Amino acid sequence: MRGDIEMTSDDAERRHTGSVRICYCIANNGRSETRYIYQDGDKCFGRLRVQISDDRLLMKHGRIDCTGNKGFVVPTDIMCSKKPGEDSATCDTRSHGRFPATTSDEKYHRVDPESCK
Repeated sequence: MRGDIEMTSDDAERRHTGSVRICYCIANNGRSETRYIYQDGDKCFGRLRVQISDDRLLMKHGRIDCTGNKGFVVPTDIMCSKKPGEDSATCDTRSHGRFPATTSDEKYHRVDPESCK
């Protein structure tokens, strides 16, 4: 899970769209999912592609449509490294919208599945 963050629109206005919890749900059966859960009840669920090798975790999702008036989430690549035995990882993200953005060294934490419903 990435955590609760403030989201802005992907346009020149960069207007505030709400506080959102971003979850990356990795499943053993190949049906991994990205979940954006806004505090106002709107949600964005989409397919998540995952590749795990040694201490690296690579995830990416395409455009994800949302409920309500949130529009969509732009395609994003997430690259993480994890130390053995830890329930967190350090990740870099790159969004591929009209105004691409990159974040570095964010801490992602494992949480109870109930936190992402």
